[in-house]
Amino acid sequence: MVAAWLPQDRIRTQARTGKCTLASVGRRQLRVVRGTAGQGERHMKQFGRFLCIALMGAAWSGMAQMPIAKLPSAPAPPPEPADHTIRIPVHVETNKGVPVPGLKQSDFTVFDNKHPVQITSFAELGAQKQQVEAILVFDAINATFESVTDEKDGVANFLRNIGPKLPLPMAVAVLTSEGIRINKGFTQDTAAMVKLVDSAETSLGDTKRGAGYWEATERFETSVNGLGQLAQYAATLPGRKLILWMSPGWPLLPGPDVDFDGRLHRKLFEDVVSFSALMRRGNITLDSLDPLGSSESLLHQQGYENYTRDIKKPNDSEPGNLGLQVIAHHSGGLVLNSNDVATEISRAISDAQDWYELEFKASPDHKPGEFHRLEVRVNPPGAQVRTTHDYYEPLAAAH
Repeated sequence: MVAAWLPQDRIRTQARTGKCTLASVGRRQLRVVRGTAGQGERHMKQFGRFLCIALMGAAWSGMAQMPIAKLPSAPAPPPEPADHTIRIPVHVETNKGVPVPGLKQSDFTVFDNKHPVQITSFAELGAQKQQVEAILVFDAINATFESVTDEKDGVANFLRNIGPKLPLPMAVAVLTSEGIRINKGFTQDTAAMVKLVDSAETSLGDTKRGAGYWEATERFETSVNGLGQLAQYAATLPGRKLILWMSPGWPLLPGPDVDFDGRLHRKLFEDVVSFSALMRRGNITLDSLDPLGSSESLLHQQGYENYTRDIKKPNDSEPGNLGLQVIAHHSGGLVLNSNDVATEISRAISDAQDWYELEFKASPDHKPGEFHRLEVRVNPPGAQVRTTHDYYEPLAAAH
């Protein structure tokens, strides 16, 4: 299902003394967005697709009406355990990314909204102790053709150097304008994996990155829907799942200067909560592997960080909270940016070597949709800790 991002009315634009106004036409109201043209240009440089500038350009060209884009709905996550158990994977690493094995339960302290909680279950795990599978995703709509070619070369380099057996079972998925496609057969045979990558080649000519604002909203919708569908499938698999998404990410879309009404904020918030629950309950970690490296602008690399803040209520939510790097960050995954795709894949797969699984009981006396910020500290201090960023109380069922 796809729910409306903005009302399905059509809009009109006006340019008055250098200012931009966005208004809805019809019964449903879209609140007004105002900003000077100079401000819009600055945001264009930062995000590349500032809504106000796009609409002003349409107005001056005589386009009086334009369709509004849609926001995808996150798929329903698995149900929360009846005993309110929260389970999280915890990676403890040196400052060089090397796993730190051999820690005990007494070395960990878990904080839920800054309050320490009792750890009810503890285990040190790895691919030898728990089933782990990885899905390698080619993103054919958010990268240039050259970048996708570099990804294929990087994957080929990784497979050439890994030996005849992969460190864990892997599958290949491709995101195209038609949605997400996945080969559901996992393999640890390197030769078989090479064939899977080669078979995906026919889908890799669908790159559309860099077009206009409205096309960007379509990529946003297709990308978030594709991730949701892939994660929902992964949640049905046993054990732990790693999704290695090779892409610079989909458009974050304008946020800070766009004023949505309450219904739209609520819809965005519901999707943020759904993705958080889907990743955690499905035992899924999302890794963002950006192949552009230093060739990408610093603003684009760091732009997602503006959306990693805590989303505690509907009015805090923006489309950028559903960005690839943002969801990866909140799932406890890696956000990597390098021209060396083979090294990025190796780094992500190393998460399966050694990690800790902690459980604690959440209090049932909380409001639906209440935000919980998680923090894990280890003793001795100094090690890098990466884990699930947060969780939410289940939302009340809609009536």
